Amino acid sequence: LWTTLINSGWGGGDGLVTVLAPVPGFYYCAANAGAVIGKRPEQPLTNVAIAGIKETRGAADYFSEAQLNTMGEGGNYIMTQSSPLAPIVSRHQMSTDGTSIAKRELSVTTALDYTAKFMRKALNPYIGKNVISPAFLKLVNTVLVGVGLFLTREGVLNDFQVVSVTQDSINPDTLQVEVNVLVKYPVNYIKITLVF
Repeated sequence: LWTTLINSGWGGGDGLVTVLAPVPGFYYCAANAGAVIGKRPEQPLTNVAIAGIKETRGAADYFSEAQLNTMGEGGNYIMTQSSPLAPIVSRHQMSTDGTSIAKRELSVTTALDYTAKFMRKALNPYIGKNVISPAFLKLVNTVLVGVGLFLTREGVLNDFQVVSVTQDSINPDTLQVEVNVLVKYPVNYIKITLVF
């Protein structure tokens, strides 16, 4: 078979043959999971090239823009390619929850997930070793303020404010912590008005 391919000119001058084989859709999931892990939490993925897949079919080459918009609004993460030589990109970084822009945008949810995990890791060393007292509540507040300063200085969030750190009235061994965060929204649209 190899000899037949070479004799037919498939190998070019260097003896290399490129074979394109259809792959299941979960390859896109794996490629996007790698992209999510490899980016900063607040960085959007819309129009960002995905590595590992050379060609895609069945998106912009098959559906109209209006149909793709309808699918996207339904919570579908669509991969597209503008031409056979162009990179494959995420058409719009969508989560499966389209109820609000904060829940729809993947970069917003990853930044919030990162913030929650960062807070849990910062507070975890204090669980089980301390008693709830005014001094401990102040300590937790101070740790959270530090977490907020770090996350805003690193650019993960626009703002982080500790609202309250209190002892739960029903479960006295539990602290209730409330923080307000201001996330970064991706630039999805630029509206231009021409005045003449």
